[in-house]
Amino acid sequence: MQLAHHSQESIDIIRLPEKLMMADAAAAKSQLQKMLKKQKPMLAIDLTDLEYIDSSGLAVLVNCLQQARRNSGEICLFGMRDTVKILFELTRLYDLFPVVKERNDAVRSLSS
Repeated sequence: MQLAHHSQESIDIIRLPEKLMMADAAAAKSQLQKMLKKQKPMLAIDLTDLEYIDSSGLAVLVNCLQQARRNSGEICLFGMRDTVKILFELTRLYDLFPVVKERNDAVRSLSS
């Protein structure tokens, strides 16, 4: 699995696939961690296509958030579908991650 990635205003924008499950978690984590190694990493993660995420996928996102914050960075999620939002609310991750509706909102949030 290859994550789509581009940069905008020194912010890495990563698009997640339709599913992020145990089978894909190690590859996704490896790709994301490469971007998190720099000082003050800023990642905007696009969840527009994400329809299903299991506990392994959630663990990848939490691990990345922790690593970003250790390096004085941040992760902002955007484009979250209602089904994914419900899962984030049930697991209380919705309170942990900054979540906005659109990419421009995420870029603006991470730029300030």
